[in-house]
Amino acid sequence: MPATTARRPAAAAYLMGTVDFIKYRDPEVGFTVARLASGIDVKCEDKEQTLVEGQSYRFAGTYTDHFKYGKSFAADMWAQDDPSDQNAVI
Repeated sequence: MPATTARRPAAAAYLMGTVDFIKYRDPEVGFTVARLASGIDVKCEDKEQTLVEGQSYRFAGTYTDHFKYGKSFAADMWAQDDPSDQNAVI
């Protein structure tokens, strides 16, 4: 009996960052690519267009490497990262 190789799902990863700019947005299907200030591209389904430039977020998902578009982070969910102490408030 031949051996089979099962692909294990990618481990969940977490990422925090500030959206520098929206690189691509398709409002019809809700697909968005946001570039973080750190230079990482985050891909997600954002039908309500909740990702806003200049805002910080916490993302949960997986890192991906696309043959054409390169490395990015595929976010399954995210939340706005509110200031955590008085020094973070302007």
